[in-house]
Amino acid sequence: MSRKNTINALISGAGNLAGRLSGLLREVLYAYLFGTSPLIGYFKYAAALPNLARRIFGEGALANAFIPLLAEAKNDDRERCNDLASKILTLTTIFNSLLAILGIGILFSLSYLKVLSQESQDLVYLGSIMLPYLPLICLAGLLGSILNLYGQYSKPALMSSAMNVCLIASASFAIFANLSDKQSIYLLAVSLVFSGVLQVFILLHASGKFIKLRFKTCRLKAPELKSFWISFLPVVIGASAQQISTLLDKTIALWIGPHAVSSLSYSELLIYLPVGIFGVSLGSVCLPSLSSSLAKGNKQDVQRDFHKALSQALFLSIPCSFLFYLCGDSILKAIFLRGAFDVESLNFTLKAFVWFLPGIPFFTALKVVLPLYYANKNTKTPLKISLAMICLNLILGLSFIPLLSHGSLAMASSITAFLNFSLLLIQAKKLKYLVSLNEITKYSIPSLLSAFLTFILLDSLINNYLSHLTSSINFIDNAIVSLAGTISFAVLYLVLHKLFKFSLSKRRA
Repeated sequence: MSRKNTINALISGAGNLAGRLSGLLREVLYAYLFGTSPLIGYFKYAAALPNLARRIFGEGALANAFIPLLAEAKNDDRERCNDLASKILTLTTIFNSLLAILGIGILFSLSYLKVLSQESQDLVYLGSIMLPYLPLICLAGLLGSILNLYGQYSKPALMSSAMNVCLIASASFAIFANLSDKQSIYLLAVSLVFSGVLQVFILLHASGKFIKLRFKTCRLKAPELKSFWISFLPVVIGASAQQISTLLDKTIALWIGPHAVSSLSYSELLIYLPVGIFGVSLGSVCLPSLSSSLAKGNKQDVQRDFHKALSQALFLSIPCSFLFYLCGDSILKAIFLRGAFDVESLNFTLKAFVWFLPGIPFFTALKVVLPLYYANKNTKTPLKISLAMICLNLILGLSFIPLLSHGSLAMASSITAFLNFSLLLIQAKKLKYLVSLNEITKYSIPSLLSAFLTFILLDSLINNYLSHLTSSINFIDNAIVSLAGTISFAVLYLVLHKLFKFSLSKRRA
């Protein structure tokens, strides 16, 4: 990437890091209050519905279809840009509000028809409170994408922190006020909706400096929206395959048992820490950058920026998989093992955690690969591949439940992420979006070899000298292993990576 894009990625990454760390604190408080009880499982499932919509109608699929068109309008005519943005934001906000109302109606219908058991009534009530968050978070996601197009990355990246601060404050109050589990969970549900109002207010104020947005309705078949619908409808599935699969996984997990939903969520928290910091940050910069370069006809810049972003994504994410294999058990103990989160909850979480680990590099890299297609206004190829991956994820997840329980769902996600990434790269070469795949192999091999060798060396060291700490359930012991392991891994990995890169470059010379 260019120096400017690298700086933007760092700014976005810093904001995402703040969001992920505050999210980590939020989950620690959840674990302390609820462990893996059914109530927190219902809460997380209810929260998954607005989050899926955010991925589709917020910063995810809709933004991937919307931003390339807005980039063209921005170059051509400012008034046209204002008009297009206003119409799309108005339409999607109305649609998402209706979707939230429909969702509430479906929940109460399922309860009335006794499809949901009496024990699941909290899911109905929590979902009804939290679904109004859906149009708010989707609008916030779109406003954040607009700000990214205008080179503003800090405020959109900090919005997840704003949400987490609201939830952390509520969870802390619940602990100090000694509220019951039910009082605590409903307080969190209300706080989530309040955080959506706060995010929209902040982003509307920030975007007003660059674009004039107003409430503006139009016909769905309006000529100026034709290109948008052609791009958006396939992207709905294409960009949101991972989120749709995640929601299906949580639905299956709810069937396995409420503990499975929270176990998957706690393990995903660590898994998506590098994905959120590295993948989302690089992807949020890639789409506007690639779209602007293609709008100007600078194909060399597209190749350069994409390769640089993908190399950075793999360089940062590959070692995370090995580090979590090395210290994941101690990290989970240090973070969660207190309050209602006991050893049984830890074991439930570990069942899913270990199967997510191979997928970390591919979850991260997909955030960079998909913008290459959307910048080229190709939504059909990701759509076809994503549909196949959703089906395969469902088949694999269900097939191995007798053997792996809810760990089967994590395994299926990792396998399909790898296949999705591989197929998208192969198709990008065939479609001539990429000149060659050799560059990708050249910069991924040093990362893989360095991470693997670092893992072997440190694993032997920990087993020989720190085994008494890794088997402990004491916070201090596990914190020492986690901190020492992470620092040692990072230093050794960077040294070995430098040596491997130097050796390979010398051999090519």
